[in-house]
Amino acid sequence: MFACSIEKGFLIASAVDSQGRAVCLTTHKEHAELKRDQILAFGKDPLIAGCKGSMSAIIEPAEFGGDEDDER
Repeated sequence: MFACSIEKGFLIASAVDSQGRAVCLTTHKEHAELKRDQILAFGKDPLIAGCKGSMSAIIEPAEFGGDEDDER
């Protein structure tokens, strides 16, 4: 969904597990809304028996510049 490396994906998942939230992408508002909608539409994870649905996703204003590779 975000075309990030396995390592970066693991770091994001680890942050969610330990802190309850993580920044997946820093980008302009329209792209952030698209990515949020993709997360919400993903649905439950079939590999997790007790999964009730997709993870939540919110958009917050950034306090710094965007990701360097956001020109995709």
